[in-house]
Amino acid sequence: MVPVEIDEETMTKISEETGGRYFRAQRNDELKAIYDEIDHMERTKFSVRQFSKRSELYKPFALAALVSLLLEILLNVFVLRRLP
Repeated sequence: MVPVEIDEETMTKISEETGGRYFRAQRNDELKAIYDEIDHMERTKFSVRQFSKRSELYKPFALAALVSLLLEILLNVFVLRRLP
């Protein structure tokens, strides 16, 4: 348990002005009662009408990097090799 200083009067004023409710639980059973009350409050339903299809754009760049790496390895092995 950690002591917490909360200005409950201000929190209550804010919740009343914004059309909400202020809850404070100090024990687990109070918290459960608050969760039950919140669950019984009105729920807002909304529907999604717009969907977007997303695709990854990294594949061409990854392929170019892989080809560059392989080209660099082949050039070092066959063309630009160092003689002792």
